[in-house]
Amino acid sequence: MFRPLLTACAALALAAPAFAGDLTVPVTEPALAAPVAAPLPPATDWSGFYLGAQTGLVDLDDAGTGYSGPVYGAHLGYLRDFGSLVAGGELRYDDISALRGVAGRVTVLTGELRLGYDMGRLLPYVAVGAARANNHDIGVSATGPVYGLGADFALSDQWRLGAEATHSDLGYDDGTASSFTATNLGLSVSFSF
Repeated sequence: MFRPLLTACAALALAAPAFAGDLTVPVTEPALAAPVAAPLPPATDWSGFYLGAQTGLVDLDDAGTGYSGPVYGAHLGYLRDFGSLVAGGELRYDDISALRGVAGRVTVLTGELRLGYDMGRLLPYVAVGAARANNHDIGVSATGPVYGLGADFALSDQWRLGAEATHSDLGYDDGTASSFTATNLGLSVSFSF
């Protein structure tokens, strides 16, 4: 009677590892890393007031006579960020008295509307407006339209660098039909608040 019981216990002892499953450690495949998307440029909110200074070069053509030289000044503006579009305006005061061949102190006051495309930290824009130039020493003034292209780059939330090219067609305010053109290439730095 012990013999069949012993045989059954031996068979059970030999079969126990089969019931326990595979005793080897399973090898797992390393997980593939998910693809990483290229980082987007940080979002910039262009809304708010800003002020700053600008400098550049201006070329005037007055009835075939050319004048060129440096321009410098200050500006104040406001922009509103609507998502992809940014709209606003800027007032700019420039001194162009240092132009070669121009006699007297000459200043230009420009007001322009801007419409730009928000590309993160870069804001390319088109501008249209009006300018008024005054020669304070001889009492001559001229007004006319201004249009141009530019771009601002946000260095931080407050500081921006800008570049702009504008063209003006200014007619003298003395009642004559004479006029002159001005092309300005400038750089600016602005602080937004």
